[in-house]
Amino acid sequence: MRGFEELEAGEEQLRRSRASVVAGADADRRRIERELHDGPQQRLVALAVELQQARVLARDSDSPPELAELLERLADDVRAALQELRELAARIHPPLLVGHGLAASLRAAVAPVVVETEGEPLGSLPEPVAVAIYLSCLDAVENAVAQPGSGVHVRVVLGRNEDGVHFAVADDSAGFDPAGACLVRIADRLAALGGSLSVESPARLTAEIPLERSAG
Repeated sequence: MRGFEELEAGEEQLRRSRASVVAGADADRRRIERELHDGPQQRLVALAVELQQARVLARDSDSPPELAELLERLADDVRAALQELRELAARIHPPLLVGHGLAASLRAAVAPVVVETEGEPLGSLPEPVAVAIYLSCLDAVENAVAQPGSGVHVRVVLGRNEDGVHFAVADDSAGFDPAGACLVRIADRLAALGGSLSVESPARLTAEIPLERSAG
């Protein structure tokens, strides 16, 4: 009996240690996202404005046409860099999770991938759970679209019941590599919250996170 209690205590300590690691990682992601927004992203916005002013001055002066073309290309490059930076920041820590929830955040990130909900409304989820599902779904979607060939259709289904929250990702690609980095990342991320992952077919995975355990 004592050995069983010690085993349970050890499992609880391991769960709390994993949850602490997840919370720390979430805090780091939030910090990095804020720094990207307040630092280089704002500088790129300011540079885009200055380039627009330079283009107007070049157009209204006797400057050679090559200068206006150069400024136009630079402006395009800055806009592209700004969009890439915004996408990177959202990949690190999705800002929509706070005000719009998991489903809306995924729809914004993986359009035109189909994102559906089933069962009870997802409601408000603990941030570590929402972030873990968001990043796991992104990993699964990226795995699908990276497969050879075109026309890959991906479907993400989110659900919640009395035990916790679950999700499934299915596509018509060649499927997941059982030993690939994608599944390893997803499994590790879920395990840290007491969740589990299963691959029901080569191109369909399901996962669940018990909210009671993950909240601790």
